[in-house]
Order: sequence, then structure tokens, then C-alpha cells
Amino acid sequence: MTSSDRFVLLTQPAPRVVTIAAGLSRQGYEPLVLPFSTLETAPFVDAVAVVRSRIFCSRDRAAPEEPTWDLVVFVSPSAVVAFQGEAPSSDLSQWSDAIAVATVGPGTLDALTTGGLTPSVRRLAPKQSPWDARSLLDSILEEGVRPRRVLVIGGSTSGTDWAAEFLAMGILCEYLTAYRNHFCEPDSAAVERLYALCQEQAAWVGVVTQAPTAAALNRLASDWPIKVRRWMHAQPFLTIHPRIEQSLIDAGFHSTQRIAPGASALHAALSSNLWSTPRKSP
Repeated sequence: MTSSDRFVLLTQPAPRVVTIAAGLSRQGYEPLVLPFSTLETAPFVDAVAVVRSRIFCSRDRAAPEEPTWDLVVFVSPSAVVAFQGEAPSSDLSQWSDAIAVATVGPGTLDALTTGGLTPSVRRLAPKQSPWDARSLLDSILEEGVRPRRVLVIGGSTSGTDWAAEFLAMGILCEYLTAYRNHFCEPDSAAVERLYALCQEQAAWVGVVTQAPTAAALNRLASDWPIKVRRWMHAQPFLTIHPRIEQSLIDAGFHSTQRIAPGASALHAALSSNLWSTPRKSP
């Protein structure tokens, strides 16, 4: 099967979606990049730099001078990207071995490893779905870890929820807003390509990692001919969380599959029988 037979619609936020697309291209797929949001880090650069100075070791690997945290939680791969930034001083290999790292899923752990986090830093993550805050907290307890102070690094919308979870356990929690997602207009060329695939009744697989994306896809196709729109709804969609899967079902996408976060799980799902399953409009 040629790469042109294996189209993958990617809707993850920009700019991270570009990296994901490049990886799939190397695997022989043809990505169709259609993000509906973009990562904005500029307003938070100074705050992130201060936090990095309290976590990273100096050149002689001495511990940071400032009092700091026992555990740092990254809520998403976007949080890792935002925390690293583009500064030369943001190399994750400088991370202090005294500070453990936790992630809500394998995708975030992949981002940390790619960013240079050294193997000596302790890593904590849920062992199975659902990949969310509750599962992570349960995993931390199962590992016998009892942090006194925790820093959660994420976007502009989830800080209160995380703080409440840790405070309920008697753990002091601080939250660093490192980015925010902004809605962006979908690329017109990508929309035209998606329309053409649906009009031709070509098989493709969609990937959705944010709940609002399902409704955004529906709005995008609202003025398409009903036959074309039905073909879009008939294609299989991969997602990473029950809440996101439900948003797809509510929007009329009736072929959904939940997978673990991360590149390995995505490649495994795409290598399964998704491409040999006959499609038809409902």
C-alpha cells in the first residue's frame, strides 16, 4: 500500500502537530494537518524562566539554590514544549535528580524524553487508562511517593482542578501556567483537501485530542453536501480519553477508538486493520 492510500487527519494544536505529522510521514502515511488551536507561550516566558532556575542544576550538577518542589507534574506534551521554550538554558538534561517528574500519559513522557530529561530522574505516570489527574494521583500513592510540595505545569484552564486534588491529599500544590491555547482559523488548503477526500469517498483516519475539535469539525462541514458530510462522519477517529470520545459521538462520528497517548500507541493503532475496514456513509 502506498502512502497516498493512508491519509491521517491530524487536529492536534500547532505547532506540536507539525512534529507529529513529520513522524507519520516517515512511517509512510500522508498526514493532513488541520489544527483548530495554537499554543501561545509569550505571556508566560518570564514566569517559566524563574521556575526553571529553581529546578535545573548548575553546570557542576549541584542542587538548585532556591527551596523547590519534591515533584513536578506535566499535564500534557504542550506543557513540556512550553516549559522548554527556545532558550539555550532550557535543556531538560539539567533537571535536578532530587525532583521527581510525573505525567498524565505516555505522550507527555515521550516529550520529556525527547527534550533530554536524563534517565536518573524518577518518573511517575498512570499505568493504564484513563489518562487523567485521578489516575496519576492513584499511581503516585501506589508507588509510595508522598511529596510535600508539588508543582503542576500546564495551560491556562486546569490549575484549580489540579490544586484541589492535591490539597485533598494534604499536599501543598502550586500551579504554573506555561501556555494557553487560542482558537485558530483552519487552513483553507487543508479544508479543501479534506473536502476532496470525502467527496471522492477516500478512506482516512482522524485523530482528535481535544473535546472541542469534534464540534469544530462539524461547523467546518456545515455547508458541505450531505453525502460528503456523511462520509466524514463515517471515518474512524482515534482519541485518548472517554470525555473526548463522547464529544465525537455526540457530534455524530460513530466510529471511534480510544488509544493510549503517545506516538507508539498512535502508530500501533494506524498499523491495525483500520485501513482494511470497508467504509460507507450512514
